[in-house]
Amino acid sequence: MSVEEQLGVADMAQGLAEAGQLWQDWVEHDPRLASAPAVDGLRDWSMRVGIDTADEVLHALVQIGSPSGRDCRPAAWVVARALLPGQAPPEELVRLIDSETEGNPFFVEELYLHLAESGALLDDHGRIRRDLRVDEASVPESIRLVIGERLSRMSSSTRQVLVAAAVSGRVFAPDFVADLAGVDMETLSDAFEEAEHARLVGPVEGDGTLAFSHELIRQTLLADVSTVKRERLHLQAANAIERRYAEELEEHAADLTHHIARAGRSADRPRLVRYLTIAGDRAADAAAFDEAVAHFEHALSLVERGNQQTRAELLERLAMALRSVGSWDDALRTMNEALDLYQVLGQTESLGRLSSMMVLQLTWTARIKEAVQAAQRALGALGDIVSADRARLLSATGWAVTMGGDYETAKAMFDQARALADQVGDERALADVLHMQTIHHFEYAEFIEGVSAGLRAAAVFEREGALWDLCSVQAFVIYQDGALGSHEQATRLADKTMAIAERLSHLGAIFMLLLHRAREAVMLADLELLKSFGPRMADICERGSLPGSTWAISVWGLPPTGAAMLNEPRPSFAAQSN
Repeated sequence: MSVEEQLGVADMAQGLAEAGQLWQDWVEHDPRLASAPAVDGLRDWSMRVGIDTADEVLHALVQIGSPSGRDCRPAAWVVARALLPGQAPPEELVRLIDSETEGNPFFVEELYLHLAESGALLDDHGRIRRDLRVDEASVPESIRLVIGERLSRMSSSTRQVLVAAAVSGRVFAPDFVADLAGVDMETLSDAFEEAEHARLVGPVEGDGTLAFSHELIRQTLLADVSTVKRERLHLQAANAIERRYAEELEEHAADLTHHIARAGRSADRPRLVRYLTIAGDRAADAAAFDEAVAHFEHALSLVERGNQQTRAELLERLAMALRSVGSWDDALRTMNEALDLYQVLGQTESLGRLSSMMVLQLTWTARIKEAVQAAQRALGALGDIVSADRARLLSATGWAVTMGGDYETAKAMFDQARALADQVGDERALADVLHMQTIHHFEYAEFIEGVSAGLRAAAVFEREGALWDLCSVQAFVIYQDGALGSHEQATRLADKTMAIAERLSHLGAIFMLLLHRAREAVMLADLELLKSFGPRMADICERGSLPGSTWAISVWGLPPTGAAMLNEPRPSFAAQSN
């Protein structure tokens, strides 16, 4: 099937014309491109002037940025427009191809065509894949031939060293490559001198490392090596990293997972699971939640069903990462699976900890009946144990009961939860209880009490770096503080809190902050500003499955009371309150 057929392009010529016009916009920004033809001649031009020269000319555009404000090179955008006429190419696709080709027009065009013709570009529904990746298997034959011609001029010992360097990564340490290639320092020095003279590699300023001059050079080297040899080199690389960095393995967990995962049948599964877990934790700590999800899902795929302990722990980690990428429904399903395993394992502490999180998540999505049921299940498993987790669970349940409209029962549960937190002397548990009580006060317009409790909780969360809980409680404090007339203070805190909430994809906190801003717009009689919040709040409701919050949108600024949020009879929790 041709590219035109796969992409459903009726008139490729029209797309080329549009892309050609876009190219002219770039020429106006840099006269050096005047000698370069539009997209239909990129291949011939780059071959005529030389790939390196073409890349150098186009690379200069990065310094001035694109006319539209994009920070990718023009060739990637122009070719994407040509191949996808009539629609804007996904930004992720443009950036991926740009990063892999570094804007070289020949490489850009060939890689786009290869991905389309190989079927890797589109999913089963004919849409651009959002999980598209480029590796050595994705290097088109045309590019391999061009780069291969340059590599063929190198000595056999230099190619051996370069293959080892390619396994190590785009940027590599020469002494690490020597260890991997099994060569002495003289051979290594000669190899890199030859490769640098051929402009295949170059020094990285300041740290003594070297780097391939183009990512596709590295991938071509790997593609020309047999699978068995490539897997063996990846395993050797993982072993070398463990030897060299034995005291700081956590910092190199991502590199270790990369190599072990590519070691084929020689890979040790438990070893890979261990490093995937560490890499996932580090990614989550760095707010790289998409990466964390990928690491945890990969680890789970390697763990046998019978290993319930490891599966439960990974599922809990995955649930938290899914929550932070905005996949709340998936997070709830994953939490439930982990809870089932913790219950089978008889781990009441883990059951209590995760149950309180699940009750919170269910309450955010107005699934009150399910929240109460989850709370009853967990409290029954915990029994009368005096613990911080029981205090947290009672307070989370108190919020669910608040949303159900039972003020007295909820208040009694908060009192019991605070007493438990005080009894065990756990300051963080008390902060978690105060967090839930802040929302309880909000629901019943007890704003003075809500601000007081929320600020106490926020101080602990900030001190401990508990950002998810911090942005949540501060969102409710901001709304209540604004309702009390502290508009300047609330607005100042809102900007900081919104930044954290957006970084963590805390949809509930984002919604509350937008609700605060909408109310401020009402007070200012700024109808245009008020209207601007509607689409975003509706999107948050849809993404987070917050159906009842549409009531709050409709009245622009009144708190979403529990009765209005529920579409079912209020559950009773009175029997569980003691």
